[in-house]
Amino acid sequence: MIAAHVALAASARAALINPGFETGDYTGWTAFVTENGVTNAEVSPFDVSQDGTSSFAASFSTGWDEWDVAGAPHGGGIYQEFYSAGGSLEVRMDVAAAVQSSNPNLVSTGGGDVRVLIDQNLIFSHTFGYVLNNTVAVENVWAAIELEEGLHTITILFARDAFPSTNLRQYVDDVSLSGTAIVPVPAALILLISSILTLPLVRRSQLAEQLICTVQDTPPAKCGSQ
Repeated sequence: MIAAHVALAASARAALINPGFETGDYTGWTAFVTENGVTNAEVSPFDVSQDGTSSFAASFSTGWDEWDVAGAPHGGGIYQEFYSAGGSLEVRMDVAAAVQSSNPNLVSTGGGDVRVLIDQNLIFSHTFGYVLNNTVAVENVWAAIELEEGLHTITILFARDAFPSTNLRQYVDDVSLSGTAIVPVPAALILLISSILTLPLVRRSQLAEQLICTVQDTPPAKCGSQ
């Protein structure tokens, strides 16, 4: 049981919590709003990739809270911290902008843009442009970045240079991380942890805690008196 627990913790080093919003809410993510921004954030079923299958997705209707004389885009989004090994990390996700209105005079609506940042550094962005009424603009966006081992933050930001539109919603789904920054647990480590099971109970517990802290790179102050 101890070996399985530590293996699970280590194998999730660069994994995100709730990357496809399967929980039906923002579990694992933190929602935010930019200065003078509005998001109208929710999680709802939508076919973001337009492959014929709907699933829960993060949904936004972004824009200004008050008029911006400079015309700068505002909005908000979500972010989450994750832990990775050093190496290359590929970030990929499906994004969409959907315009739906029964108004026959509405031709199109500005879809705004989406930006993805790692540790506040922009790694890619996509502008939807004007989206025709009753259509969905879809994009699978991705980029690779070199990371040092440690704790990092991924931020997904949607914004528009206008007030929010009741006819437009922006979506993101299936956020994935891959690459050499994700390192599986070495088999030797699993065997070492398993050998702990042959030790006396008290000593076994102490060594197991040390190994868990080592695998997770937990600061000594948070790991008791190892």
